[in-house]
Amino acid sequence: MSIIKKNWKYLLIVGLSFRLILFLLIRPWNAEVEDKKILISDPSGYHSLALSIKKSGFTDRPFAFRTPGYPLFIYAIYFFTGAKPWIIILVNFLIALVSGWLLYKIALLFFSANVSFLTATLFLMDPHINLFNQTLFSETLFISLFLLSIYLFLKWVKNYKTTHLIMCAVMMGIATLVRPVSIYFPIVLVLGYLFFFFKRQKQINWKSIVLYLSLFYLTLSPWMLRNYFRYGNYSISTIQGYNLLFCNSTFSEAVRTGKEPEEIEKEFKREAIKNGIDDKYGNPFVNAEYYQKVALSCMYEQPAFYAKRFFNGFLFSYLNLNVFEFCNYLNLSYTPHSWGLYQNPSFYQILKNYFKGKTRNEIFISVILILWLVFSYLMAFAGIFFLIKKKHFWLLTFIMITIFYFAFLAGDVGEVRYKLPAIPFYLLLSGVGFYGLIRTNFLQSPPTLLPKPDANSNKALIENQLLPS
Repeated sequence: MSIIKKNWKYLLIVGLSFRLILFLLIRPWNAEVEDKKILISDPSGYHSLALSIKKSGFTDRPFAFRTPGYPLFIYAIYFFTGAKPWIIILVNFLIALVSGWLLYKIALLFFSANVSFLTATLFLMDPHINLFNQTLFSETLFISLFLLSIYLFLKWVKNYKTTHLIMCAVMMGIATLVRPVSIYFPIVLVLGYLFFFFKRQKQINWKSIVLYLSLFYLTLSPWMLRNYFRYGNYSISTIQGYNLLFCNSTFSEAVRTGKEPEEIEKEFKREAIKNGIDDKYGNPFVNAEYYQKVALSCMYEQPAFYAKRFFNGFLFSYLNLNVFEFCNYLNLSYTPHSWGLYQNPSFYQILKNYFKGKTRNEIFISVILILWLVFSYLMAFAGIFFLIKKKHFWLLTFIMITIFYFAFLAGDVGEVRYKLPAIPFYLLLSGVGFYGLIRTNFLQSPPTLLPKPDANSNKALIENQLLPS
């Protein structure tokens, strides 16, 4: 373990150095870079909301769309440093290192220190994690809070300490206020716990389950009450309805009808105005309910088409290289990104269209990213094999449910950023797979990945404590 601790220092230095090199290449402190590359899309909105908190608190209309966690985080840093987005990026680097350490601690609950260290190394070296650490997207902070909540939940499963359960619920609530994508995850977590532990225990700890769910929603309640008193709707955000219509349905209908997404969006908005929807001054939650209703009606009318679209969205979010973003941030030449690149039903044609007209910079970066993804995914499949052979079905199911949870909620967009919260979990499988392959031949009996029971150590779960046979 002392060798692992020593290696951790080197890993943190390398992980931080790699991020700082990208930081220096991107130059986010430059006013032109900040305007054209940093404060665009969602980051621009987060930056504006952080500035508005000082002037008007949380009263601005965009707060109906955005949850307060990430703008408040940015505002807290701006309060001490001034409105300097590049400082947020530097803070992101430290948060990413914390996430790597939390993933190590999670893996250590099940596996040896070597497997856990390898998993953390893969996470800190992941190119897409590194790229989004250089932005003001909310994923960096969300991943760290989410991993902390998962770690505390697994600790509670081990020792049933109420303090771990309380902190777990609160951390999940805070993570949801940063990114509302996790709002349904506690229910999934509880259902999984009940399913796998019902046969092993005579009595389920129902009080703890009720406490966990209550504290989670209690953490969200101040913001939901704010929305209720202001807009008459006890909800966390309007983002679900808006995204379903103007992201998922808009692009899907564009593919189905052959029209441009901009034309489809205009059609949806014209129809909304006819139905009394005022996007500028109307109740944003009433608008969101209407948008969701229209989006769902599109899905109900074409269930097979949308099911295929959702599957393709999941697939392409894991295959998407996001090369143009790397080139854009590094000021390298690249071909403009086309929304229709992944819409062709032929995978061969997608690859052909992708490399057609690409610059040398894009091809070079693409090769690096392809090699990384092939390695990560092959090792993840190897990890699945080892866990099945060792009958660690609870852990494997937990990991796969988490991966598919974020993949499903991402819809049919197919953007890389929507898979980011799942990256720590499939890299956990990759760490297991890679370690198993270098320790023994793949076709032989896999090594014992769980640490031996140690009565004096609380750093690892023994096999019969957590993993059902």
